[in-house]
Amino acid sequence: SHVTIIIDGQRFDGIVEESGKDNNDNTLYKIKFDSSNDRDPEWVRPHQIEQQQITIHDKFEIGDNVDVRDQGAWLDVTAEIHQIYEGAKGFIFKVGFPDFEEEFFQYFQERDIRKGTQTAMNEDDQNGDEDDD
Repeated sequence: SHVTIIIDGQRFDGIVEESGKDNNDNTLYKIKFDSSNDRDPEWVRPHQIEQQQITIHDKFEIGDNVDVRDQGAWLDVTAEIHQIYEGAKGFIFKVGFPDFEEEFFQYFQERDIRKGTQTAMNEDDQNGDEDDD
């Protein structure tokens, strides 16, 4: 699940990739940070992790089809909101991609999602120049 990590008094958002043990048999968790946090994955102790609360949003709902932006470019694929979290830096949206064969999820900040304009364009294409047989 999506978590907030506290490192040196600062809060970062990310996901737990794996768990492990240090030399003293203490549990550690490897965190993959969200793209908004320019950090490489790192190992943290359990007390540094806060579980994020699933929440609601005024503009988006679970099940909404949305467009997503990755590295500044809007992707040409439809995504569906699966969860909404309250993160350290605002709302975080867990989205899935129904067109992919395997179940695949990514996390996006609010600035990187918008209501599904791609879905509307695809529907317009389907209503266009089709021949009736």
